[in-house]
Amino acid sequence: MNYEIEVKPVGKTPKSARTKDRIYHSALDILAERGFENATIRDICKHSAVSIGTFYSYFNSKNDILFEFFRNMDNHFTKDLAPKITGETYMDRIRCYFKLYSAMLMDSSFDTICMLFSTSNIWFARTRPMQKVLVGIIAEGQEAGEISLRMPATEICEYLFVLVRGLVFQWCSVNAAFELWTRTDLYIATAMSSLLTEPLAYPEVKEGIIRRDPSKPPAMSEPSDPDMTEIRGNK
Repeated sequence: MNYEIEVKPVGKTPKSARTKDRIYHSALDILAERGFENATIRDICKHSAVSIGTFYSYFNSKNDILFEFFRNMDNHFTKDLAPKITGETYMDRIRCYFKLYSAMLMDSSFDTICMLFSTSNIWFARTRPMQKVLVGIIAEGQEAGEISLRMPATEICEYLFVLVRGLVFQWCSVNAAFELWTRTDLYIATAMSSLLTEPLAYPEVKEGIIRRDPSKPPAMSEPSDPDMTEIRGNK
């Protein structure tokens, strides 16, 4: 299923860029508050103090707002975060990838993430640049003989993203009652353990441990893992 979006050019003047930015952020606020289906263009224009005609000078529809959001996320991930993916093994690199992905989500507003992770989001049907980064890591792992060839790299990527998207949906459903990045790391390590050519020693997978203190509230902004703290602190 292919969804084509016509991207309208941004005006060259700083004022035009500021206007588009104001409409965009106002739209995200309204969409998060009222839900994608219930929010209207009129609501967005009222919140951003622009006319309906001005809105259509920059965006064709509410879907364009989502496109802009995901494009920004993809640009941030591929340009700023992907170079930080490290690890001695390809399994380590995949886990690092999803740590970065979780950190990026947690840096967005909770309401925005809950609005985006729904079955009506057409952008989940697209193959996006950040997913191509993961496909590359998996394919290299298969060429190196670390990751099984039972599934093609693109299908493994889809499998992992289906898993993580379901986890994010659950995280939203329970009002962030668990630490997203730790649960994501556990689930990814567990899922990948069946796709390795040789089992690796990951105690948290073997014992089913989620590394967090249940007596403390969920850490929405400052994870305790030293690697995670470094990732989020050096954006």
